[in-house]
Amino acid sequence: MPFVEKENGSGPFRLLHHPGDPGKEYSILILCDSVVENQELKLLENFHKLGSEILLVVPGKKNLLDSSMDYSSVLTALNLLPGKVVIVSMGGYAPFLVENFNHLGKVGKLVFVNPTYRADISTKMAAFEVQVLVLTSTPGNLDHDPDAVKYHDLISGSSIAYVRGIQGNPIYKRFTQSFNSIQRFLSND
Repeated sequence: MPFVEKENGSGPFRLLHHPGDPGKEYSILILCDSVVENQELKLLENFHKLGSEILLVVPGKKNLLDSSMDYSSVLTALNLLPGKVVIVSMGGYAPFLVENFNHLGKVGKLVFVNPTYRADISTKMAAFEVQVLVLTSTPGNLDHDPDAVKYHDLISGSSIAYVRGIQGNPIYKRFTQSFNSIQRFLSND
């Protein structure tokens, strides 16, 4: 079953809903900072196996990719999800989540996928007390994204998973490996 529009998608972001497994402990909020392609949806649609409810936040139909990110979508989506929440953050949302984590009380775990790093949040990362998985990859010859490794190094007790590949973004090209890394992380309590 594909993601369906949760609310009017004409604003700066769209909320796409996917029903999950009602027996699961967590709801899952997936934050995307760019347009989601079919390849990415293959990974994201697997999340119905992991969460009771899944919301995908993507830029709105009229939102330009180079415009500043709209963080109000995070709070809106959190209010729509029941119970404890796992946030899966793609790229640019990571610094916002680190800065504002104390205001996101429902969040039980975080997954940062190739997170964007900013030096001004390093002290907040060092004080983080939530379970974090950093999922990292780069196309070509590099094994990992240097920004992602900084998150892992600074967040005490975080886990890191490397998805290797040579073409495109390996996280999406090898979505089964990526999904399995996230699944193992969520099942460890």
